[in-house]
Amino acid sequence: MRKQLWCSISILLILAGCGTAETTEESNSNTETEINQNEIKSEHDSEASGAHTSDDTHESEQKEADTPVNDSPRNEDQSISYTIDGQAQTELATLQTQSSQNYSMYVLPNYELTAEEPHKDIVFFKENASVFMRIEILPMDTNEQDLVENTKAQLKVVSEDIQETKDDPEWLQTAKGFTVSNGEDIVTSYIINNNHSFLKLSLYNKTSENHTDPLLKMAETIVISE
Repeated sequence: MRKQLWCSISILLILAGCGTAETTEESNSNTETEINQNEIKSEHDSEASGAHTSDDTHESEQKEADTPVNDSPRNEDQSISYTIDGQAQTELATLQTQSSQNYSMYVLPNYELTAEEPHKDIVFFKENASVFMRIEILPMDTNEQDLVENTKAQLKVVSEDIQETKDDPEWLQTAKGFTVSNGEDIVTSYIINNNHSFLKLSLYNKTSENHTDPLLKMAETIVISE
């Protein structure tokens, strides 16, 4: 009788141990599954976040690329300092817009900006209209070498002795500049490549009345709309 009792107790202990092992193994399996699911969720969230950041960056770059270059408003007046006849002066220039060539510039009080002919404007000295600057804006597909040769041909009407300009202001350092003089008239031309068009400036001065500095100071304020 006692032997049978011990056998029964042994069988129960063995079965209980198996049940515990199976429960532990199932618990461990569930834990591993839960960890793997958490890792997959974390990786998915990270990829989604990265994709969202990439989209935001692309959108920001696109907005920056679409921003116009010359869309800032300009003040109605601007002080311009210049030298003429050895005298330094500072005056308040007024903003003017030329819709025919789609640009704006500041004009000093003693000068006037007007259209000369289609695609050509002039800024002339009110007291002597023979002193002036011609402004031409040419498309980017203009052949630059042809433009240079045509400019030189125009200058040769004044004198065959064409010289390259010297001591130009900093903003004209990359321009092509040429000047001629016949003892009475001084004509200087600049060809400026601004990457979306050519700006050609032709200055007509007298040896007795040279307005090169104020004319160039006004020309420096030219902003071409794109």
